[in-house]
Amino acid sequence: MVWIVNLFLLLSSFVFSSETVDRIKANFSDFDHAEIRLKEEVKIPLLSTDYTPQGLTKDENYFYITYYIPTGEFKGQTCLVKVNIQNSRYSIHSLMDKNERILGHAGGVAIWENRVYLANEGFLYIFLNSYDEKWTAIQKIPVATNASFCTIFENQLYIGDFYRKGFEPKLSGEYKNDCDDKIKKAKIAVYDLQDNFRLKKIIFCRKEVQGISFDQKHVILSVSYGRFNRSKLAYYDRTKLNTDKKFQMPNGDMVDLGVINCQNHLKTYTAPNMTEGIIAENGKLYVLTESGAKYYRNSTFKLDAIFSVEDKSLK
Repeated sequence: MVWIVNLFLLLSSFVFSSETVDRIKANFSDFDHAEIRLKEEVKIPLLSTDYTPQGLTKDENYFYITYYIPTGEFKGQTCLVKVNIQNSRYSIHSLMDKNERILGHAGGVAIWENRVYLANEGFLYIFLNSYDEKWTAIQKIPVATNASFCTIFENQLYIGDFYRKGFEPKLSGEYKNDCDDKIKKAKIAVYDLQDNFRLKKIIFCRKEVQGISFDQKHVILSVSYGRFNRSKLAYYDRTKLNTDKKFQMPNGDMVDLGVINCQNHLKTYTAPNMTEGIIAENGKLYVLTESGAKYYRNSTFKLDAIFSVEDKSLK
């Protein structure tokens, strides 16, 4: 009897996966060709509650999703949910700064050496990765951006702005701001995790970035704004981000300057509404959306699962 139940659950998962994949392909033609493999990975927990998903990362066993709570009894608070990749079981972890719950958007999350890094409202919070219900930050570090998204790649932390009011650097020549010469409205700060968290570089980038990830060839941005607009998953050549220029910080320090623009752009997908955190691993890009959250129930295209994109043409 048990094996019949397990078989039913397995077949059910294929049905759900096919439905999600078919819906994306039917509404977003960029994903509907033979070079791309789409897959539903796991259902996103807590979408029927006031919790709204934001950041995404993973290890061998779990997806890690950060949430902010825009309304209801716990309005303003954040939390993190660990979702078992194999069976979709999950645990909820409250995030604390000393004895107070952390408030804010909880826009980005990353993992490095059994520590979990949270990007939130101008600060980086660092937690020990555990099974405890309550996580208390072991460090809280101010950063050079509003900390809307983050990732870790090759021992470096990338933490960036969604939008920075008044930040309008002008570049020229090969470092021009974008393919249509729009001025960059945001930046990414790069910190060396093996050198006492030293700020190494500032990268100019477009605004409205919700997530960032790297693989061996690419830097990938999740770009979205508003519940009715389609998103973008933009791929850039990560080997061509550097310039020969420097950027002066407010304290006078000079750091290396990079730029993400049309000079290193490779490909952009038009993607489902309200993409958030992303994580690239082993040729796949895992994508989280917030469109299925109760708070955004009037969004025009809802998804209730993390999905992955595997594009053979980009390998």
